[in-house]
Amino acid sequence: AEDMPPQVRGLRLFHRAGQTFITWQEVDPPVQSPQTTWGEIKRALAASPDACRYRIYVHDKPIDAKTIAEAELLATVEPLSQYNANGRNLEYLIGQAMIEPDEIGELAKDYNGYMYSWGMDSPRMDRYPVPRLVIDEKAGPLPVGTGLYVHQPASPGKRHYAVVSMRGGVENTRDFSAGNSLSQPLAETVGAGEPVRQGRGLWGPYFDWPGTRWNYVQWCAPPLAPGPNMYFNYSVLVPRDLKGRAAAELYFHPAGYSYAQPGKKLLRDSIQIAPHDYPPSGWYGFNEAWGTLRSPQSAVVRNHTQRRIIAFLDWATKALPADEDRIIAAGADGAAALALSFPDRFACVWITGFDSEGGVLDPKRAGEFTACWGPASPEVTDEHGRANWSWADLDKLVLAQRSDLPLFASM
Repeated sequence: AEDMPPQVRGLRLFHRAGQTFITWQEVDPPVQSPQTTWGEIKRALAASPDACRYRIYVHDKPIDAKTIAEAELLATVEPLSQYNANGRNLEYLIGQAMIEPDEIGELAKDYNGYMYSWGMDSPRMDRYPVPRLVIDEKAGPLPVGTGLYVHQPASPGKRHYAVVSMRGGVENTRDFSAGNSLSQPLAETVGAGEPVRQGRGLWGPYFDWPGTRWNYVQWCAPPLAPGPNMYFNYSVLVPRDLKGRAAAELYFHPAGYSYAQPGKKLLRDSIQIAPHDYPPSGWYGFNEAWGTLRSPQSAVVRNHTQRRIIAFLDWATKALPADEDRIIAAGADGAAALALSFPDRFACVWITGFDSEGGVLDPKRAGEFTACWGPASPEVTDEHGRANWSWADLDKLVLAQRSDLPLFASM
């Protein structure tokens, strides 16, 4: 091929707990400032339609210009993959407006309804400072211009990796060196991975309980996510002077909110864990056709989100450490559905208020869940053969139980 882009440099790999972290130096990255916002990232990408993409290959022998034709293509990675764009949140915007509003009474406009328009893609969110991801807590955030892909191998073994640049559909499959193709194979295992602490979480009025709030990122692949190399944000509040195991409170945010500021806490000295349902999955999972061009009809809906949260709890009982016999789920329909799917994992479920007007199954909310589950129809089922979105029908889930349930309490 002619007019090939400059080749990738600085390839680095390491494997941890079933996940292979692949990093490299991007070619002329569209953003090169140490601090950037969501708006700046969007404008930079729009102004750089020909920015390099990156293709990741794996093989059982070293990859070079001859062997790359035999290698497996793992993924094509977009530029600026080192940024935690999914971590942006409404709570940060509200906190900043409390400190320095654009106008007097801004947060009270439209009877407080104005601030709830600051969603993930609203113009106000352009102000959000997007941090770079951390894959090694000791090393801190990834350097500016670092590409990132996290691979979850399906089987153990030793494998070779290479990353090549691509611009305008043309790959640089000619230039190979230690900068983009390592000569030594990487030993890999199979596992769910481990969440990585990113730094301090938000702190302020209504969420300043004693302790330290941290942000974590959990990288996932199927069955914990609908696709490979997906990452999800959590906040974790660890109480002061934690000695031994502590009770854990798992909080499910309402629509529009995020992991950043759980609005309630039941126990003073509990560990508080708050996941983020983004991209939105109805706190359940995704149709197999989600993110593809296939039709969702006659496809299976898998409970990726529920499994992901349970995997995080498995890690938390060992690392934080949370007491596996004292875990409380707190929230609305999502909390109830998770506890009904995994009743042996929870001591108590604190229902903060069921979703209004018929909940998830309300026809008025059909568009919200069709996007992730597909249409409510007899043809679209989950892994248990349940159709018509019945995996979200709490009454049916209770009646179908064949074992003891945790204590359910409602406000």
